[in-house]
Amino acid sequence: MPETNHPHDAFFKKVFSRADVAADFLTHYLPPEVLRLLDVQTLELIKDTFVAPELQQHFSDLLYRVKLKRGGEAFVYLLLEHKSAPERWAAFQLLRYAVRIWEPLVERNVKKLPPVFPLILHHGRTRWRVARQFSALIDWREAEELRPYVPEFAYFLCDLTALNEAEIKGEARLRVALLVLKHIFSRDIGVRLAQIFRPLKSWPLARARAYLTTIVEYLHYAPHEVNLEHLRAGIKAVFAGKEGEKVMESFADTWIQKGRQEEAAAFALRLLKRRFNKVEARAQEQVRALSVTQLEELGESLFDLRTQDELMAWLQKQTSKKQ
Repeated sequence: MPETNHPHDAFFKKVFSRADVAADFLTHYLPPEVLRLLDVQTLELIKDTFVAPELQQHFSDLLYRVKLKRGGEAFVYLLLEHKSAPERWAAFQLLRYAVRIWEPLVERNVKKLPPVFPLILHHGRTRWRVARQFSALIDWREAEELRPYVPEFAYFLCDLTALNEAEIKGEARLRVALLVLKHIFSRDIGVRLAQIFRPLKSWPLARARAYLTTIVEYLHYAPHEVNLEHLRAGIKAVFAGKEGEKVMESFADTWIQKGRQEEAAAFALRLLKRRFNKVEARAQEQVRALSVTQLEELGESLFDLRTQDELMAWLQKQTSKKQ
């Protein structure tokens, strides 16, 4: 998967930026005692990231504000963790993000700070076996008396790797998204597509097709093979007869074109690395975002570009053209 593009982040935010999907997720996965406090119908997206750029290939996040049924409000901070192994410093990261959430409120001189409920959604290759209490990160040997003076909190975990299919709950949009996230690293994701797509069967054609476009875009980044036959079986699970054939035709064109673009981008990056020895991460990200036509133009311009600054200027020009 591209090191500087963030397909997990893009997919997560497309799905969970919708208030109805976020409310559906909280309704089915929060502890009952927490859910009883929240009026999830008032859920409002506030900010899309507190994660530093260097960590965005491992984490994605969203912050929601929600009213409390007894009065007042709280924040729900949702962190998607997509490292290959669980992050042992997750509690420390969450403490930092909670402080960033509270900082502007302190500057506004509010009387009291609202609660922040930290929630991790994990979909890595292995189950989450890291302690969820911040205190587990502290070396307490010979220092037990200091516990009252150190922050203490826990975060809530939704570990998709530990859930079976029957435990994936929610309306169709949420269930499909969670199933894709659960299986994106699996070797058998291709053969599972029919099962993953099936909840969309009752949707109107245009609505299902639009959502499947988002899913298919994400599937391009699955580390294990997903081919056109897998895609065809998934489409058949949703659309019957001629409708399915038409949808498959359009997805097949997109799938092939995307494959061409990725191959062309990989080839262009190999040439650039031979030209400059090393290509900056920002430049790599911009090259991967170019169309096939632009990548062909880059190949033609390659030997006119003498420095990385000239390469960045050329890439900036292409970005300006898009706008």
